[in-house]
Amino acid sequence: MRSSEIVYELRLQIKTGHLRPGDKLPTQRDMAWEFKCSLGTVTRAYAELERLGLTYGEVGRGTFVAEQSDLEQRLSPLSSFATDFGHGGVGVDLSLNQFYHAETDQAMSFAMRRIAKREPYADYSNYNDTRGRYQDLEVAQSWLEEILGGYWSLDKLMITQGGQGGLFLAMKALTSPGDTIATEAFGYPGIKAAALEANLKIQAVEMDDYGMRPESFAALCERHDIKLLVTNPTDHNPTGTTLPLERREEITVIARKHNVIIVEDAVYAPFQVEPSKSFVELAGDVSIYITSFSKVFSLLCVLAT
Repeated sequence: MRSSEIVYELRLQIKTGHLRPGDKLPTQRDMAWEFKCSLGTVTRAYAELERLGLTYGEVGRGTFVAEQSDLEQRLSPLSSFATDFGHGGVGVDLSLNQFYHAETDQAMSFAMRRIAKREPYADYSNYNDTRGRYQDLEVAQSWLEEILGGYWSLDKLMITQGGQGGLFLAMKALTSPGDTIATEAFGYPGIKAAALEANLKIQAVEMDDYGMRPESFAALCERHDIKLLVTNPTDHNPTGTTLPLERREEITVIARKHNVIIVEDAVYAPFQVEPSKSFVELAGDVSIYITSFSKVFSLLCVLAT
């Protein structure tokens, strides 16, 4: 039992009302006995619950469930993504890649009005193909051919509501609750958020100065039934490393051997002057490639100002 699993279980109990504001949690020793884990594991879990604002401790009395005016937000797996930052208020959340300029709101409003006049009402009010409109898929196809090279069939493409939506969709569709995925030991928090939402267990792949270590991934596959490798191999967030081709090839061989599907978060790949070969190019039969237009759009906005 890991601390993250204890946190998940207690969050669930608070959300479902089994634990109510003011309720006292078991002592850390009793909790360690209940979950058959070390005292240190429980200590880390309790510290995380307090960091999230779900509990509070009183010296000599114990740990209690806190009163929550924004309980739903705090219990969301995406609660690590702050929503109370404003450009004219308390500051800017630097944990998110958000472009901001003093005239952003005005420019976006102007752009939306132009789009509304240009596109027939039926195009955006009726139900569309859930994979995306045909014209959108064509644009995506052309863009991917520039990024990756080669021809990419339209029937292999899907439009989602951003890279995070694509990550969650892939992870949810290819796993069942309780399954195990692997990802970088130090990586993008959105992967952890999606895994928590899908009730997945996470195993960390060790890293060094070049990114994921293939031997660590192989060892995890030997010890666990890994369903997915969810990775951000190009301009990795937050370390900035790009996984060398040799390691990508090694990881591909390991994934095939253990029937692991590779989900590649490649939102920063379009920025590379000399693109690295993606997993989908190396092993399209066991890989899913996810990228996002928003990062490119933000850079274009910055360059234009």
